[in-house]
Parts: sequence; C-alpha cells; structure tokens
Amino acid sequence: MIRSQIETVLYLLKNAIKDGVQYNYLHFFQGSDLPIKKQNEIHSFFDSVNGQEFISVEKDRSTMVLNKCWYRHFFCHKRFYRKNKFMKALNFFFVYVQKILHIRHNIDIDLYQGSALFFITRDLAKYLLEKEPEIQNRFCWSLAADECFIQSVVMSSPNKGCNTRH
Repeated sequence: MIRSQIETVLYLLKNAIKDGVQYNYLHFFQGSDLPIKKQNEIHSFFDSVNGQEFISVEKDRSTMVLNKCWYRHFFCHKRFYRKNKFMKALNFFFVYVQKILHIRHNIDIDLYQGSALFFITRDLAKYLLEKEPEIQNRFCWSLAADECFIQSVVMSSPNKGCNTRH
C-alpha cells in the first residue's frame, strides 16, 4: 500500500524503467503543471539536451525544508490529516517538543528543496531507486518531502554538478 508522495514517485519510476521499457527521460508533473509546447517541440528539446537532468533546486535552504525534514511528523501520512485540526495540532505539538529537546534527524545530509516537478534521465531514475531504502528511511516521517527528497539525494551525490540544470 502506498502511503506517501515519495512512495508514489518511486513506484512510478520503477514502472517507467522496467525491462523492455526504454524512455530516455522521465517527466513528473503535478496537477497544476501543464505543458505549453507541442509534443514535437518537447521531444526535440529533450533530444537536444540529451543527458541533462532538470530538477528545481532553490539556492538557499529555507527554514521550511529544515522543519519538514529535521523533525518527525508522525501524523502527516494519516488518511484524514489534512482535514483534521486535532491531528495537525498534535503534530505541531510533537514537532515543538522535538525542537525543545533538540531532537533532529537528517542532520548528516544537506537538505535542499525545490519543485516536485522534474525531468530526469533513466540513469538518474536508476540511481534514485538504488537509494530507495535510504530515501524511505530518511524521509518517511517528513512533511511534504516530495519537494526535497530528490533534490537532497542528488545534491549529496558525487555527481551533483554533472549534467544538472537547476
């Protein structure tokens, strides 16, 4: 059972690179993202930049990404979290306690954030799937980590500047 946006993205990547399926680029859009160019123009563009990764990475780490990923958000994956004021208050309380007690996780990795929208190569998708256990472990209790898990993993990789457009 898929519980989070991260699991959904990883599931889609797995299915997109299955044996026999040969995509050079994988594109991830959300509900408000619409292509404004014709399909032929989009294909031509990605043929001309073959091998480059397109991931939004904001230049400055904000307090928001640190709050999302440093502290455990125990209730954000619950079915009714978004509409339940009590669960949100309880989550806020537990995050506040963690801040007071200086309990943080993901302090051994630089955290980055950006849009959940991305255009990545098959090779980067394979790399992310190799990192799936680490990704699940690091970000399973994070809040809205779909906007920071790819950025953080890529920017912490040995190839962070290679063929990447931000």
